[in-house]
Amino acid sequence: MDLVLWGLTYTSVLVYLDDIIVFARHFDTHLSRLREVLERLSGANLKLHPNKCHHFQRRVSFLGYVISERGVEVQEEKIPVVRDWPVPRNITELRFFLGLICV
Repeated sequence: MDLVLWGLTYTSVLVYLDDIIVFARHFDTHLSRLREVLERLSGANLKLHPNKCHHFQRRVSFLGYVISERGVEVQEEKIPVVRDWPVPRNITELRFFLGLICV
């Protein structure tokens, strides 16, 4: 995906493995960016699964975060997992906890 969408990532597209988020402030810009992504995917002979496609969403959950007009926020259901994590008792448990919170 990174090769197919090279040059678009972080300016108009977020990509993680096979997840693609196309974003824009204005509807016309969004359509233009979406068209470019679809053309690149088609050019690479990649296909989309229609049931996994969601268009024109105002809020998107992505990698433990919620992305919206308000910016990037942590998903509410992730907060108790970190808050209630047991206190690490050794270096291995500490590394595991740091791996959880340092994305």
